Amino acid sequence: LPWVVRLPGVIAGNAVWAQVVPPSVLRSRDTLTLAGYLAGAGGIAPELYHLVKLRHHLERGRADRARAHADSLVALLEPVLQRSGDAHWFFGWFSRRSVLAEAYATLNRTGDAARQTDRYVAETREEERARGEIHPEQLCHALHNAAYVDAQIGRKDVAVARLTEALRLTCGVRVSQALLAMDPSWSS
Repeated sequence: LPWVVRLPGVIAGNAVWAQVVPPSVLRSRDTLTLAGYLAGAGGIAPELYHLVKLRHHLERGRADRARAHADSLVALLEPVLQRSGDAHWFFGWFSRRSVLAEAYATLNRTGDAARQTDRYVAETREEERARGEIHPEQLCHALHNAAYVDAQIGRKDVAVARLTEALRLTCGVRVSQALLAMDPSWSS
């Protein structure tokens, strides 16, 4: 149970996730603190705590609380991105840039969110070219995360194009037509 509480809700699997997660996890997320999140976490980034809380509060209809965590993410990630650049973490499912874009979207900073998603996808493509090998799952995560933010900020055509490309790649368990169809966050 402690690890399930620490995992951000999964985009495109949220409908399934909501059916499987016991109510105790949702109650735990309501009272979860940063210290509690990091205790025994084995190297989980504090940024993921704010992402967990941001998504949890949005799913529960608490936009003001979600914005507070979005503000924390901006304060944490903007200087790190400027200093060290992007980095992928948590099995490559997220990156500093993707999480920052989601925070910007939550704060209605649509221009900033769009710039981050475009750069995130472009940098992921460039990393693949520089390596000389294709890691379709990494690009799939980038396209999927960027599409989620694009949909949030009203760039629906861009989101559809990115999801269409992602669905042609090997995406593992995170992206499929069935999961997208079940998830209410993709309904509009």
